[in-house]
Amino acid sequence: MKKFLLASAVLSALMVGCDDEPTPPPAPTPEPAAQSEPAETRSIQTQAKDLVNEGKQAVESAVQEAREVGQAVIEEAKPHIKAATTQLKEGVSQVKDGVSQAADAVKDQVKQLTGGNGASNASADEQFDYKKQIEQALNYLKQDKIDLADKTLAAVEARKDSIPESYHARIEVVRTMIDNARKARQAGLSVPRL
Repeated sequence: MKKFLLASAVLSALMVGCDDEPTPPPAPTPEPAAQSEPAETRSIQTQAKDLVNEGKQAVESAVQEAREVGQAVIEEAKPHIKAATTQLKEGVSQVKDGVSQAADAVKDQVKQLTGGNGASNASADEQFDYKKQIEQALNYLKQDKIDLADKTLAAVEARKDSIPESYHARIEVVRTMIDNARKARQAGLSVPRL
């Protein structure tokens, strides 16, 4: 019976408490002023972050696209570069062949002028001075002293009227050799040694 009475007392206390108005919940404690931000400020910050992120993505996308375009251009240019390189090598080879042929022709002309052994076919008494100057011009040409060769031959050409005609052809050949050597040097080509 004691239990019954105790249970009824608890029940009646609970019933009495139900008739009362409920107690309002405690008021929220205000956050410190430094932490509370207006909703507008948070919204602007969020928008700014979003814009920054969008900008980063746009830059990354543009960089990737530029890489892809650059790679495509490189791939497209490779065959053209290879063809141009091949043509350049062929051109250089042709120039080398041309220079070699010109050098051989110059050597042949020198042999013709000097009789194959560096000595002129003319007798020692005939035109000794001209023979010596022509040979000197050829020697300067062999030493790649084109200006000295030109000056020496110019002295011979100045007296061409008094030189026998048998030397005129030799003078013309040496002049051609000097002029060709000068042109080759001006074109940036090395003149082969005789």
